[in-house]
Amino acid sequence: MILLTLITSAAAECPASVPAQKVSQEISLGEVAFKNMDEELFRQVHDEIQLLVPCMSTPFNAAQATSFWRLSALAAFLSRDEDTVLTAFKSVIEISPGYMLPESIAPMGHPLQELFAQAMEGSTSLDDVLPTPRSGQVYVDGIASLSVPLSRPYLFQMTDESEQVVISQRVQAGQRPPGYATDRARSVNVPLAVTAGISGAIAGGSWYLATSREDTFWDPSTPTGELSGLQRQANTLGTVALSAGVVTLGSGAAAVFVGAW
Repeated sequence: MILLTLITSAAAECPASVPAQKVSQEISLGEVAFKNMDEELFRQVHDEIQLLVPCMSTPFNAAQATSFWRLSALAAFLSRDEDTVLTAFKSVIEISPGYMLPESIAPMGHPLQELFAQAMEGSTSLDDVLPTPRSGQVYVDGIASLSVPLSRPYLFQMTDESEQVVISQRVQAGQRPPGYATDRARSVNVPLAVTAGISGAIAGGSWYLATSREDTFWDPSTPTGELSGLQRQANTLGTVALSAGVVTLGSGAAAVFVGAW
């Protein structure tokens, strides 16, 4: 239901779906505006890209995601927001290890190069792991992965079985992505499993003893005076075995059911 709501909401806000290639072209346009020092055009393109991200029909690849965060760093630089510049550059570095900021964007000695160097020194890889989706594929910054960063923003995208994007969103640092239907693998509740094991052992032992007493009861060599006691013991042990067996079956099933739920 959550996923359906998100899809419906996105569809209502997006007049048309946009492939990743189209967004990538807009990013290139923004970078050209930055190089030409056309701040008005740059900001216009940057704002448009933010609106296009939730409307994407295909996911970014790693190179396109790298370009997205590089553009985000340039936008933050123009806004004099050094903290956001650093986090955006950290995204660039972690998506594309070994990446260097081109001198065509910022010549050596430019403040952006200095901020990029700071981001490289303070880069971290502290991650969280998302649950496996029931269907489809999760992409984090253009890479098929269930691992999401905790210390920086990231692009979360999810496709359906036909590889069409159903969720596309920029997620802020420390936040969880939108909810989605998960594939809950069966797991075992340990206390219930232990209960089932103990009950099973009791049931088995009791049944063995009850059978032994019954065999002795029917043995012709058994003295007549012992028959009454043997019958009582066999009946009691049979009842214990039956009760323990019921507990074993109930606990065993519950161990799996509770663990999966």
